[in-house]
Amino acid sequence: MKIAVPIRVKLALSLLTRCGYEAYLVGGCVRDALLELTPIDYDIATNALPEQVKETFASYRIIDTGLQHGTLTVIIDSMPIEISTFRGGNSSKVTKKIKSIGGGLQNDLCHRDFTINAMAYHPHSGLIDFFDGVIDLQNRRIKSVGRPAQRFCEDPLRILRALRLAATLQFTIEQETAKSMHRYKMLLQAVANERLGAEVRKLLCGQGAKQVLLESVDILGVFIPELLLSGDAKNKSEKCGLAYEAQVVGYVPAVLSLRLAALLHTLGYEDEGEYVLDYGNGAKMAVAILSRLKFEHKTIKRVRTLILYHALPLTLSSNRIKHMLNELSDVVVVEILQLKRAIMLARRDDLVRLSQLQQMETMVNCIIADQQCYSLKQLAVNGDDLRGIGLAEGKQIGDVLNQLLEAVIDGNVPNEREALLRQASLYTLS
Repeated sequence: MKIAVPIRVKLALSLLTRCGYEAYLVGGCVRDALLELTPIDYDIATNALPEQVKETFASYRIIDTGLQHGTLTVIIDSMPIEISTFRGGNSSKVTKKIKSIGGGLQNDLCHRDFTINAMAYHPHSGLIDFFDGVIDLQNRRIKSVGRPAQRFCEDPLRILRALRLAATLQFTIEQETAKSMHRYKMLLQAVANERLGAEVRKLLCGQGAKQVLLESVDILGVFIPELLLSGDAKNKSEKCGLAYEAQVVGYVPAVLSLRLAALLHTLGYEDEGEYVLDYGNGAKMAVAILSRLKFEHKTIKRVRTLILYHALPLTLSSNRIKHMLNELSDVVVVEILQLKRAIMLARRDDLVRLSQLQQMETMVNCIIADQQCYSLKQLAVNGDDLRGIGLAEGKQIGDVLNQLLEAVIDGNVPNEREALLRQASLYTLS
């Protein structure tokens, strides 16, 4: 079984073998290549110790990525290649033991997380598969190497990684592995929030995210307890609960901000005899969750906006749509409408409302495509033009520009330079 290996990766393998060391491609790059996917990165396992790897690649830039775990990153022609010494005996990230290194290839592979990630490859010796990873790939199955409990105790993040792989590859999780994941889920409390957040990002953008969410709310609830709201409040409406939220996630495009908003948009409620959503409180809760999991500020801000505004009423008024585009930006309005559509589909809203939404989407797309004026940058005049007719610097210019934009959006003045300057003169006289 042949795998296409980039020239720079072949060079790294060749340099190690020429120095008398064993060296193999391992992990996700082998898995992805066998699935005919383009590997994101390449990992090499070797019996060379870190000091020997440094000697072998002395003429290249080397980053001490995880020296305590025997891992270095070598940069070859701007391509990072992670090189790790074979794993040795038992270790546990829960008990803070440093992973021992220096064993053989089979010992290294038997300590990896799942069979589909426990294969090795070398261009000369071919594929090495001690644990039937190829069979599990063919069966689209995620199965622990050896005893699941032992693998999850070595690194609890593997529990979440299994969910991420199930979502991104649309694989099922083998029964014993799944049972152990639920049994040992509390070990995730020992994992750094940043690592948890990184897995959630990938999980939510996977094509199989909906099914994973339906089956794993108890696992996600270990580090996002807000998803497990106590009491009966969530049961007061059939449209609430993670089953509904998973449906919404499945209906929105695989865009991180949209998927996060779909998952979190029902947070926050007031129990006053009926289910009443409080979007302001829900947005605050979402911000707290995403900040805790170390999401980027830009993503957090977008998710907050989507949650705050996703319940905006439908409108077929061109003026109102333009005001909305001006206030929120075209990208955000498009995402809000995508989220509204997903919510309607999950709630099985009537066809009339879905038709209204489709008409609004069409109007938004036409306004954007036709470059109709709805923002200051699209106005036919700017601050320099207003200064040219004698307006003072500062607040007055900003106020007049906003008045002109309002007039253009409302159809009272054409978006033409001369007409706008005449109108600006009238504003200054009043």
